Amino acid sequence: MTPGHIESPLIQGAQRYQRLTLINGGSIRIIDTNNLVVASNPIWGYDYNPSYGTYNGKFTKLNILYAMALENAASLADVVNNTTAALQYRQQAAAVRTAVNTYLYNSTANFYMISDQQTVGIAQDTNSLAILSGIASELNSSIPQRLLEQMKQKLRVLVANGTGYLSTTADGIPSGTSVIVSPFISFFHAAAAFEQDRSDLAFDVLDSVWSPMAQPGPYFTGTFWESERPNGYPGASTSMAHTWSAGITPILSKYVLGIKPMSAGYTKWSIRPQPGNLTWAAGSVCTPHGIITVNWNNSHAEFRIVVNIPRSTSGICFVILQSYL
Repeated sequence: MTPGHIESPLIQGAQRYQRLTLINGGSIRIIDTNNLVVASNPIWGYDYNPSYGTYNGKFTKLNILYAMALENAASLADVVNNTTAALQYRQQAAAVRTAVNTYLYNSTANFYMISDQQTVGIAQDTNSLAILSGIASELNSSIPQRLLEQMKQKLRVLVANGTGYLSTTADGIPSGTSVIVSPFISFFHAAAAFEQDRSDLAFDVLDSVWSPMAQPGPYFTGTFWESERPNGYPGASTSMAHTWSAGITPILSKYVLGIKPMSAGYTKWSIRPQPGNLTWAAGSVCTPHGIITVNWNNSHAEFRIVVNIPRSTSGICFVILQSYL
């Protein structure tokens, strides 16, 4: 892609489809007879969350992500008109999703385990991804709400400068490591809450995790920290300008402003703001077809929204009024 030029959804889809095909093809070699990815090599089981370290066995999050990758590959196969591959990927994804619910969900305690070898401890990202992927709702439509309440109860802590959400409970990490507040992982948590129309919980996560970084003081940098200690402050070796902690940016666009793609390249879209207690929002999203802009005001007595969309696209715009007025 050259500066100022947006490639067509078909070209982008074809390129990404080729990459996903290679990745998914390699993953098949480590699938067991129960349709789960097994991390027998420490390289496969090493997680980006420093609280986890290395896990062998059937890592729940890895399997959820694998199912999501297969579904994305199917969508891209649709874009390039490979219906055979699309069907194959969807069938593979369905088998993995069923296996996750069968073997990696603790029905007694109501949470998705970190792995088949780490059966205690509630992990923020594992359970958030179970909601975002739709795997949790396939098990039971009430499970996502119950998982959100579980995470609020078990992971929300009082810190020196407010509240925070731990990335996992203390019993879910290897010895020698410590729990953290992770903006990266909290992105998935907030997104999962918004997807379940729980803007109250979503904004609580956003306020708890990102507000400490925005407060004036000796740790303020104007950018996002890599992580926070459980007391709400960065550690001695914490990066104070970390890109992966900027998840609040797409959160604000996708859920608060409310612009979501419903097909490749925003050919179809959905605009559905979730304002919470905010009184206004304005922004735009660049697409291959042009710019989508949204501007809304919420006086709590009247909700007004102005939308501008490219002519070659279509979608739906709506607000659940009883939640906001």
